[in-house]
Amino acid sequence: MKITKTISGAGNGTFMKGYKTKQLPIALPSTNSLSSKLLGLASAGGLAFDAPTNGDEITVRTRIEFVAVDMNADGDSVDADEGFFRLYSGTAGNTPWVRGDWPGGSTPVPPANLRTCGDWHAVPGATDPKFFPASVHATTWFRQMMQDAGMSAAAARAESSATVQTIMNRAGSRCFLGGAPQLAAAGRTAPLGYDAAARQKGGDDTTFTAADQYGAWVRYTTTPLPAIVARRPHDAAYLFPLHRSINTGSKGVIHVTGTVGVSGTLRGKVTVFSTGHIVVLDDMRNANDPGKGVCEDILGLLSAHDVVVADNALLTPQRVKTSSPTVTKNLDDTKDLYLHAVVMALNQSFRVENYASGPSNVNDCEGQNNGRGCLYLTGGLIQESRGAVGLLGGEGYVKRYSYDRCAMVNPPPYFPTTGRFNDNRYYELNPVGFDPVALYQAITPAP
Repeated sequence: MKITKTISGAGNGTFMKGYKTKQLPIALPSTNSLSSKLLGLASAGGLAFDAPTNGDEITVRTRIEFVAVDMNADGDSVDADEGFFRLYSGTAGNTPWVRGDWPGGSTPVPPANLRTCGDWHAVPGATDPKFFPASVHATTWFRQMMQDAGMSAAAARAESSATVQTIMNRAGSRCFLGGAPQLAAAGRTAPLGYDAAARQKGGDDTTFTAADQYGAWVRYTTTPLPAIVARRPHDAAYLFPLHRSINTGSKGVIHVTGTVGVSGTLRGKVTVFSTGHIVVLDDMRNANDPGKGVCEDILGLLSAHDVVVADNALLTPQRVKTSSPTVTKNLDDTKDLYLHAVVMALNQSFRVENYASGPSNVNDCEGQNNGRGCLYLTGGLIQESRGAVGLLGGEGYVKRYSYDRCAMVNPPPYFPTTGRFNDNRYYELNPVGFDPVALYQAITPAP
């Protein structure tokens, strides 16, 4: 489902206007009345938040990360009560950290400046490699740790002085959003109460850092259930439950006064409303894939302004080698963007940040030359004005949109709808006596 009131740059394509049917327009809802209603619903479950900024995507300092937790240890996280989210808010001046931006553009980047990107290394006493941001490679403790893990003194010195080109061109090197547990070595400091052992370590998904030098995760106001603590002891106190069996006041609505980023895995039915902009910072998936058709999970992204896909180090391939031959590389866990959501941009668009710039032939999309890959939007798209996501030259994304039929039978909670929906996907050829204008006039409601 894609509804657009106006088209910018209509001369760049061929758009069929169809019949003049006198069909009444469907007006988008009033932002103020909608915000007031959803604020009350969100507050009932303790899911109303204030963000520190209200501007466009380059100002975002608060992000929601949806988390699906295997509460009953049955090997999956698709049960009704297994949906949660965490909320991180960066302090003033730390938008690039929150967004996971690549500093410096196409110019050479000193390793000390690269706090949210890095690589993996073996460490003493651990079976699995740990993540180290490029910014900590030059430290004395990192060099000593590499020696303790089996590197020769010469190799450890070389690793400690490695360039960004060397670090980020390795297999598995990648970037994270600010506040991610993998970034513990970059975020923890002594003034915040972390001792040397807590600061000087590689990160993994358990090295949760409640407060770092760039921001902090918001603590849930209620003591977490023992089952949550047992499954997620590192961040249990920061997981906001979505299901009413745990959060009895939850209405399935999250209200943010200001601009907010989103990412993660959703288990449940949720509408996120922002009085500012909503910024897609990384993949946003359902725990139950929409292809299953089970209609257990659905997300509504409802913005008073734009819904924007970020141009950050996770979603846009970065030039990790600037000398000839240059190397531009994907630094996320997936090369494409997956967005499972019904999107409504009240003023104005669903769009991609800097869609006309960046690489044009790195990730590709289903055999088509392209820079950032496929944009797999599964859900619906409603916007005041059509926004751009890429160019024919390869910059930006290639659209791969599909309608989630669950939006018709089980839409996101309190998401604005027309009240009725008729899904017609066929048209009879040369029907005797059939007049499409008369049909549309017949089904048009009285004014």
